[in-house]
Amino acid sequence: MPISLKRWFSEATSRVSLQGLLILPFLLQTLSIVSLVGYLSYRTGQQAVHDLATQLVQENTHFVQAKLDAYLATVQDVNEMHLSLVRLGQLELTDIDQIEQTLLSQLQQNQTVNTVLYGDLQGNFRAFYRNFYTDELKAGFTNPSNPEQVEVYSIDATGNRLAFSEILSSSFPVTQYPWYQAAVASGKPGWSPVFQIGEAPELVINAYQPIDGQKGLLGIFAVSLGLLELDNFLASLDISRSGLVFITEPDGSLIATSSKDTPFITEGSEAEGFQVTRVHSVESQNPAIAQISQALQTETATFNRTGSSNLQVPIKEERYFAHHTVYRDPYGLDWRITTALPHSYFIGQISINTRRTIILCFLALIGDLGLLFLISRWIAHPILRLHQGTKQLATGQFEPLPNTQSFLELKELTTTFNDMACQVNKSLDTMRSLNRKLLESEGRLLNFLDALPVGVALHSAEGAVIYLNQIAQKLLR
Repeated sequence: MPISLKRWFSEATSRVSLQGLLILPFLLQTLSIVSLVGYLSYRTGQQAVHDLATQLVQENTHFVQAKLDAYLATVQDVNEMHLSLVRLGQLELTDIDQIEQTLLSQLQQNQTVNTVLYGDLQGNFRAFYRNFYTDELKAGFTNPSNPEQVEVYSIDATGNRLAFSEILSSSFPVTQYPWYQAAVASGKPGWSPVFQIGEAPELVINAYQPIDGQKGLLGIFAVSLGLLELDNFLASLDISRSGLVFITEPDGSLIATSSKDTPFITEGSEAEGFQVTRVHSVESQNPAIAQISQALQTETATFNRTGSSNLQVPIKEERYFAHHTVYRDPYGLDWRITTALPHSYFIGQISINTRRTIILCFLALIGDLGLLFLISRWIAHPILRLHQGTKQLATGQFEPLPNTQSFLELKELTTTFNDMACQVNKSLDTMRSLNRKLLESEGRLLNFLDALPVGVALHSAEGAVIYLNQIAQKLLR
């Protein structure tokens, strides 16, 4: 096998020029290095994308948590202000008019809040609402004689009733509202479960603050937070411009999203009343939310976990980096926050750098090929001249080769070859001169033998006749 390989190599190299043979090994080496550098650059870029994406989605999650803390803290601050006013004696819960003015004042002072409420065991219920888009103020009132009916009026900045708006009828008084019952059950500040406001096409969650006296519960203040308001809050975050944020409950029901998809489905009409159905995140109309949620369920088997996780989810022709974590606050809120960013968000600058690396590798390859060609030509050219010189020497048309400016060995070889060629030429000249003299001597000898009056014959060592003078030729005729 080694002999066959050696023979194959000898035959292969015998068909390749010296210049090509000099270029080929360096070319293969250069191609290998350039390919390796390009591959490592690609792998490094991919790893950089992964590391950057993981870090950024985690930072975005922390940013969302901080913003959500501040946003929800504003809601709880309103309730704590009501509690402080009662404890300081500046607010009497037996004075409904004072309660109304306090609610209206808090609504006007806190621009992030649009609904404040109060209810007590006597069936008194007060709600003040501000439309974020028009700044229109409305107030809802009940009285103990008819606690199931809420009269809604448009009001001015001082709380004066301007015009009757509507009557909201329900089958139960304020003491049976979800947020009121949650406050009674806990006996401390907290959050109600998500619920529908009567038959209105909206879901809300209320932050409540029970007020206790010496004889027990006096009343409950609350601030209502609509899920659509949370949608707007998430949509206002910087991450929503290029990525996605959505909040769910532990069972996967959507609380809010930064996309345009609402976290609930509304059916019915204003005349007949609206029915609102919660949407599970895996059933969202947004493909990114649905597939990321499905991937989370596949990975963790349930949304109800206490840690956090990172994952990559292919969605259509895009790959998303997602971070899923638990969000809890001191008032019992238990949500899950998921942030996601598309692969294209990170790959922009890295792709530019990768393309630059590939271009530089290509230019380096072209430069190396040019340099290899020049070096191989520099080495091979004097050798090729020696080769041509040997051919000329064989035909007798040799001309001395000029001294090369290449390597020392090639200079010495050229000098030696020129000296040898000169010696060969001198030897050839001497041989030609001797041949001429020999021919001249042979001619004089033959003339002398022909002039002899006797017959002369010359024989070779084997006895064959090689010469007869004229007399000998006549005698033998």
